[in-house]
Amino acid sequence: MNLSFAPLLGVMKFEVPPVTFTQYGIRYYPFPGGRMLEIIVNWMQDVGGFAMLGLVFWLLNGLMNPVYDIVNGQKRNRLVTPWMLILSALAIVFYLVTFGLMWWLSGMTDAEIFLSRKGRILSLMEWAYEYSFALGGFFAILAFAGPVFMDIPRFRIGRIYAIAKLSFKEAFRRRIVWVFLSILVLYLFPARWFFREKPEDELKSIIDVTTRGMNVLLISVGLLLASFSIPNDIKSLTIHTIVTKPVERFELVLGRFFGYLGIITMALALMTGLGLLLINTGNLAEEAAEESFKSRVALYGDMEFSSKKTADFVGIDVGREDVYRKYIAGASSHTAVWSFKNVPDVSGQTDPMPLEFAFDVYRTTKGEEGRGVFVSFDLMTHKWDPSREAEFNTAMQGLVNVKPEDPAKWEKVDKVAEEFGRYLFKSLQIYDYHTSSIPVPAGLFRNAASGDPSKDEAIQVGGRPLRRLQVTVRCDTPTQFVGVAKYDLYILESEGNFSFNYFKGSIGLWFRLIVAIAIAVACSTYLAGVLSFLCALFLFIGGFFLEFIQELALNLNVGGGPFESLTRLINKSVAAAELDPTPTIRAVKMLDGGYRWVLRRVMNVIPNVDSYGLSEYVAQGFNIGPEFLLVNFVLLLGYILPWLVAAYYLMKAREIAA
Repeated sequence: MNLSFAPLLGVMKFEVPPVTFTQYGIRYYPFPGGRMLEIIVNWMQDVGGFAMLGLVFWLLNGLMNPVYDIVNGQKRNRLVTPWMLILSALAIVFYLVTFGLMWWLSGMTDAEIFLSRKGRILSLMEWAYEYSFALGGFFAILAFAGPVFMDIPRFRIGRIYAIAKLSFKEAFRRRIVWVFLSILVLYLFPARWFFREKPEDELKSIIDVTTRGMNVLLISVGLLLASFSIPNDIKSLTIHTIVTKPVERFELVLGRFFGYLGIITMALALMTGLGLLLINTGNLAEEAAEESFKSRVALYGDMEFSSKKTADFVGIDVGREDVYRKYIAGASSHTAVWSFKNVPDVSGQTDPMPLEFAFDVYRTTKGEEGRGVFVSFDLMTHKWDPSREAEFNTAMQGLVNVKPEDPAKWEKVDKVAEEFGRYLFKSLQIYDYHTSSIPVPAGLFRNAASGDPSKDEAIQVGGRPLRRLQVTVRCDTPTQFVGVAKYDLYILESEGNFSFNYFKGSIGLWFRLIVAIAIAVACSTYLAGVLSFLCALFLFIGGFFLEFIQELALNLNVGGGPFESLTRLINKSVAAAELDPTPTIRAVKMLDGGYRWVLRRVMNVIPNVDSYGLSEYVAQGFNIGPEFLLVNFVLLLGYILPWLVAAYYLMKAREIAA
């Protein structure tokens, strides 16, 4: 299990940390409201900036080329309303305040402000900068989206449905969907028919291959249908017949969007059902079923490293390109510690709870063939008293590594764990990226659930106060290293239904389809079909490389921007070496600064489609929670709504007979 599973459950928490004070008397604020409010603030800043840009062009065009209506005997400019001017003025005021605060903050750029605040709470001036920026964006959004909301009462669901139904039938008759689906059937065959793999990875390969196939083919179909629909209507003059009827132009956009989304959704549901049928009826290897044919509901904790010899030990970097995991050395004082704020409710339960994990093994010596690496586990609750160490060791004699298959001894282990708040499992043999587990007695969780760690006396182990439950992992094999990360170890609370989880995984692909069709339809309202397809394809593919683009935009990559990299290439300079501060180099870095500023603006338009890769959870056998889907859906709405508003204005700007 070599994927990083980072659930967004923390987004749903609304915690308000207390305000603290520094020695200078300046208040320091975090983001009140937690991560969710931070997302909303960032959304208003990003979308508001583009809304303000659109407002400038719209207002200039409306004031220079006014279109008048007679309302109650008075002539009014249809393109520019008083409310739009008032809200635009408010947005400009807050933006001016934001630029003043930016200058006050030592003249830092937006990228420098972002990097300087990372990992700490905000000062009063930074807090004012963030919310002034957000308020400016909020009023710009209201001014730009106001006409859309005012026109909503004029929209009719019946007309939108009729256009969507027509779009569905047109796409059906073109047979382009079925041609692509016939190709996609080839991806549904078992992966082991085409290449060799480990038995335990069979289901992962099947899901990976089918998901990649559906991503490429279905998204291509969606982009082709949505990009050429409205341009073809304009080219064939069909749109003139439609807009002269009592049909709003934006109803045509919505009808096209929902129509093409409907037929692609039907194709996705069909292929998902066929894929699930082949998985359930196929002869899966026993190892694959044990590894991935599950829907684990996992409880995660926070992780940190510890060492008796090094106070600030943060794990060892063994030099691998993937730096997601850090390593602990075998037969040393290095440990990895997971702390759990909450534990499962096991009241009235006697069965053990599995503690599952999948670690990376890095070998510095070959070792014995077919033999893994040994690790030990030490589980302690907040009620564990180190002064009872000798008493605990006496009680555990003959009970270490006992399994539930021996009921008599397991009952004793359960009682000892509940009494002392500690449980040991020593020298378990593990293999590279192979999911393993140890049984944890229910008595340990009952002990952890009792009392309040914040009020009880915080007994420290290794200088760290305990949470409700703490799991310490140590590598016992000399000359070997074990790589760990936060989500590599978890308490298995329960298991859901794999088939239901498989369908939930396809929702991630459905989200991607919505993004692709929304961009393509919005672009097609003003651009030609080929240009709309290329623009939508460029933005969508860029979403898979958003992390790299962000590093480049924030100057975090090695070697600098494109102009500096070109200079290094010409001078044959090493990427990590500092360049001499000559006038030429200063000019090159100034050009790179302008390039990064533009890239940061473009970066806000690129969708984060990689976050919708929910099938990875299914392939690894993890349940996709409803709150995870809800957060992704909210982020999806936050992305496509500005595109639909832009489509509203672009469609109104087209010179079409009315």
